[in-house]
Amino acid sequence: RALAAPTLLINAKDDQLTPLIGSEMIKSNLQTALLHVPEFGGHSNLVKNDASMERLTHFMISDAAMMFLTDVLLEEQLLSKWNLPNDKAFVRYYNCGRGLAEIERLERSLRLLRWSSGDHQQEKAALGGDMARVLRNLGLSNDTDETPRDRLMAEMMSM
Repeated sequence: RALAAPTLLINAKDDQLTPLIGSEMIKSNLQTALLHVPEFGGHSNLVKNDASMERLTHFMISDAAMMFLTDVLLEEQLLSKWNLPNDKAFVRYYNCGRGLAEIERLERSLRLLRWSSGDHQQEKAALGGDMARVLRNLGLSNDTDETPRDRLMAEMMSM
């Protein structure tokens, strides 16, 4: 209750790890809190829901949030190529992050198939094809010994 800085809470309705009621309770006890509730995106809604990322970006550069900022590097950060929505590197990193979330979702499905009984070769092949498609959509090749996850992580770390 004593926190004076504006606080943005983002909690998707379909978040299985953090129920919405928790964010609603925080908001009710914190006068400066704002609550954004996207319809979908789960616990990774900043990656899966463009509207949530846009809401966060607007909040972070709003006058209300900036008045509490004491970071001497603020101007450099805002003018940096990494923090401008129109910057190709920022957008590339963001898209790679979205691709990584999709790869992780596909990996979870693949693990479930491995643990289940029965022959799921077609489903496994389809998931492998979906992972390759994610990489292709990002302009990345899948012709290395790296896993799709490692390939995306290497791309993101090279930025």
